[in-house]
Amino acid sequence: MKNSIITIILVLMFVSCDTNDNNDPTVDCDVNFYIMTSPSADQFVGNLNITKYQKSVNLSTPVSVISNHSFMPGSGILTLPSSTVNTNSGEIVYQFSESNGFYSFDINSNVVVNTSNSNGGTHAEFLGNNLRFLTVSWPVSVSGYVQSGDITIIDSSGNTISQNQNFDFSNSGLPYVHKIISTSDSQNKLYYLANTKLIIYDEVSDTWTDYLLETFNETTNKILFKGVEYVGNNTLYALRSDITDVNNVTLDLVKIDLNGSTPQITILKDLTNVLSVSVTDYFTTFKSDLISSSYDSCDDSYYFSLVDMISLTSANSILFEIKLVSDVVNEYPVNGEFIYGINNY
Repeated sequence: MKNSIITIILVLMFVSCDTNDNNDPTVDCDVNFYIMTSPSADQFVGNLNITKYQKSVNLSTPVSVISNHSFMPGSGILTLPSSTVNTNSGEIVYQFSESNGFYSFDINSNVVVNTSNSNGGTHAEFLGNNLRFLTVSWPVSVSGYVQSGDITIIDSSGNTISQNQNFDFSNSGLPYVHKIISTSDSQNKLYYLANTKLIIYDEVSDTWTDYLLETFNETTNKILFKGVEYVGNNTLYALRSDITDVNNVTLDLVKIDLNGSTPQITILKDLTNVLSVSVTDYFTTFKSDLISSSYDSCDDSYYFSLVDMISLTSANSILFEIKLVSDVVNEYPVNGEFIYGINNY
């Protein structure tokens, strides 16, 4: 009986300590964040910079790692930035929707390598050590907006991994479905969010799944989804903005639970009147195309950036830290720079 009591006490102590660690807002995470920035949004004249933030409880003062690395020649404004990290090797890949090229940054050697061709693929994501890209063929639509497209996933050599033809994007916000955002579980699954349409590809089983998270309607439910991140256990976090009424724009950090037969969306944090900037200004304009995001599982914190683009060569940015356990929102201004990628390693 004595041994049984001791065993029970030890089990309870273990459970108590574990629970406390997972919910302690002052836990030391010992994580490094790497932020890619540029003083310009023009690929012809821009240079990229990479700075490092050390995180224990909050982010430290940033330290420059890479300065004034020239952009590869390209065209157009740098929009829809994507970045992904290989958690095995410490390689970060940065890419933009306007360019076939991408940048590989080695955390261990502090070297950036320009890769001139991604074979037309964008939305780079790592699955283990393998880099995957997305290509979408949009057929011409009489109405001006495409309602379907052929989705292809390719590797870094341009080889086709899988294809899903005539993918239906109707009812998901046709003016916005081209602005696809992505994340991965870093192992087997790729997640693509074309506004309110969620597309999941499982490379192990070579299967596709898709869900319409919400029915988009210009007059009654004009919804934008941005900043999607995989957080574990078949769960995503994302920013959801309701811009139906331009005089009452809302912004929420939401959880997308994929464990059931249909996704369940719940609000984690109402950000509408919490940020130092107007969400109306950022989510009713093209500025929402410049959002970068990241997630830290150590203390259940979500990160995203907003860019106030004044001109092609002038911008101010803010990096936001949403600490869900302690219900705290921190802001880290980055003046004179566009933020184009956030990763932790």
